[in-house]
Amino acid sequence: METEQLGKRVAEHQTDNFRRRRTAIGCLVVAAIGLGAGVPLSIAYFTASWEPTSADPRFWSGGLIGLGVLSLIVGVLLLAKAVRTKGEGFEVYEQGIVYHIADTVSVIR
Repeated sequence: METEQLGKRVAEHQTDNFRRRRTAIGCLVVAAIGLGAGVPLSIAYFTASWEPTSADPRFWSGGLIGLGVLSLIVGVLLLAKAVRTKGEGFEVYEQGIVYHIADTVSVIR
């Protein structure tokens, strides 16, 4: 379908992939810190004998590992989406929307 059939173009919106990449890199940095600190702490604390109390330092290492794994997953997903959607944008027309991604164009009426 030609874009002339959709009427006059009202607006154009480019996807903010820079923000996605910046957030992904931030998540990967948090993952590196969390896993880098959590794994050695886990090894050190699980080899020692501790009483089961709320002040047990093993809780900190588990929290750091959990934060690291979660941040790693989110960072990888956001980075993959930023790479996959390079050049993504929307054009709003009077009678529809045109979606651009790479060389693919989709018309939404």
